[in-house]
Amino acid sequence: MEPCSFLPSNTTLSLGACVLNIPENCVLAMNDQLRLWMGEQCDSTSLGQISDLFPDLDFTEITSSIVAPQSFTRKSILQRCGEPPIPATILLSPLASGQQTWHLLLVQPCEQSSQVASYTDVVTGLPDRRALEDWRQQWRVKNPGAPCPHALLFLDLDDFKQINDKHGHACGDRILAILAKRWQNSLRSEDLVVRYGGDEFVILLPGLRTAEEAVPVIQRLKARTAAPLEVEQNSFSVSVSIGLALAADIEVALEDLLATADHDMYVQKQADN
Repeated sequence: MEPCSFLPSNTTLSLGACVLNIPENCVLAMNDQLRLWMGEQCDSTSLGQISDLFPDLDFTEITSSIVAPQSFTRKSILQRCGEPPIPATILLSPLASGQQTWHLLLVQPCEQSSQVASYTDVVTGLPDRRALEDWRQQWRVKNPGAPCPHALLFLDLDDFKQINDKHGHACGDRILAILAKRWQNSLRSEDLVVRYGGDEFVILLPGLRTAEEAVPVIQRLKARTAAPLEVEQNSFSVSVSIGLALAADIEVALEDLLATADHDMYVQKQADN
């Protein structure tokens, strides 16, 4: 892709995108990577907030000089909230509907290593399932000879397919991203949350030895999940079923923990129904 030509061929990229209506001063749609860069202000986005990410660009001036099918490509600076500026490249193109709406694509080299970046779920920003065993092995390296009791939680959102079917997968993805952030904010810094697949998530909690110790965590996660949320001017209420497995040490196979927690999750789901 031409906007990326100045980057080394082995560079891992992250892509932010949105659809702008310049005359109306509004953002019609954006992907989750751009929401992540914008931080907390992403739920009520204006063109001004998008422009704040690129202090060296004037979108109104740029778009006034472009006639379809022309596009605008330029190296720029991404200025995220409270963080140092990052080199980036933008591609701004008018959509087929004319110069009323524009597609903005931002291409940025990832700050993570390619291995860590390859473990990241693009919808939620969480690590994916491959990070689970890495986390356990890293703990072993950092604490040689020491036991590592831990709990594994298996989370499955209840009837989430209905939201995707009725409101679309883009809306469903936004809800998943919001819930992922809520869960992370509900846990300790040493805890690990991963997207296991679809609407399933796994959490590793080091130091927990008993089911009783996990109960407050599970209750907190369920409460944060059930809290009302707003997406695309629609209100949603989501519930989650959570299964538990306990390990006295790293030596317990991850597959066994996942199977135990997955079974317990289904038991909990059937009990709630």
